[in-house]
Amino acid sequence: MQFLYLSGQGRRAVDSKIAQVTFAQLQNSSSDFAPREQQGSGNGIRVQLDGYTLNSLTFEERIDLNTTAARGFAQYPLSVSQIDQTTTSGNSTLWRGNFTVSPPLNVNARLFPGRQTTLQMKLNDAILDTQTVSGVTSPTFNRAQFESENYDPVDNRVNGFLSDHVAFDLRQMATADRPSMSGGAPAERILFSGDAIALTSGADTNGSFEVLPATADVTTRFRGIFRLPTQIAGRDVPGTYVVTEPDPRVPSDPNANTLTALQGIWRAHTDVLDYSRTPQFAMVAIPNHDDKFPTPDAEDGMQVVIYNLSGSNVVAMWQGRIRFTNTTTGLVECWSVNQIANATPNNPAIGTISNFELKNGRVVAGDFNFTVAPGTFPFPRTGGFRVLR
Repeated sequence: MQFLYLSGQGRRAVDSKIAQVTFAQLQNSSSDFAPREQQGSGNGIRVQLDGYTLNSLTFEERIDLNTTAARGFAQYPLSVSQIDQTTTSGNSTLWRGNFTVSPPLNVNARLFPGRQTTLQMKLNDAILDTQTVSGVTSPTFNRAQFESENYDPVDNRVNGFLSDHVAFDLRQMATADRPSMSGGAPAERILFSGDAIALTSGADTNGSFEVLPATADVTTRFRGIFRLPTQIAGRDVPGTYVVTEPDPRVPSDPNANTLTALQGIWRAHTDVLDYSRTPQFAMVAIPNHDDKFPTPDAEDGMQVVIYNLSGSNVVAMWQGRIRFTNTTTGLVECWSVNQIANATPNNPAIGTISNFELKNGRVVAGDFNFTVAPGTFPFPRTGGFRVLR
């Protein structure tokens, strides 16, 4: 679980307020919460409330694969242990104690085995500040301002999302069959999280990573930086990405520094999927954060990826959506991956899904039957699919 706090209304030097968030926790009630004990060093993070910063606080929760598909939480009791103020000679502590927002903030956060969930929240000096009454300084929390800046206006809560991606290297596919970056270059990789799709070209430069939200407006892209896996202290760590945004203080300056707005991890598909039984073809459904079953009317359902392999190389790929219309059947629709940026993709393959295998109340496998497909469809019309769980 990753909490991302985005701070800043304006930026000052002297008199900046700095909030220390030591312990991040999710709960449904006073007896149903996670984590049970504080994780990490105990120092937490320090958020400069009027500075444009991104601060990350994480915890890990063990989930029993045999009994639980996911753990869901509806409340976030934001807690602050200290507020400092920047002075000309350093920092001075204005307040120290235990301040917890009550009642807790509304959230929708689901934790899945092997996945990373993120709650992204704005926290600034219009939301959290201090007041001094009769010589006593204490924190103040503007709940209405927090809700205005962070709550989904329809759901009335902060919605979490899956922020880890599965990456597929497309460089062995023909250039014409690959999706394009916004600048026109063919994408080298495509990444799926269940909640978003991303493309990459190159690494370590701003613009090497582009996110296409999993909505009808797939033409909107958010640029960022793509970083390859590395080693830390002799251990392999996943690749990472950050999404950047313009500095709001200088919105018209194209040469101004960008600000980090989101971060997450990615893993190659060969690290998370087992091809021992189907080494040349795969159809994989990737759940979104809500992971509803069956799929409610008017909702898109899961991402689905269909691809051919030559060894470990992807040589053909289509992508689309898969919907479980009831507990026994559903629909699948997909398009060639080079149409990823088209609001109205052409020549879809359309079919049905059935024979579901369930575990912990969720589909883990099933069969597909494409009844409509163009002549360019490079995959079997019938077969089996797996769900990334």
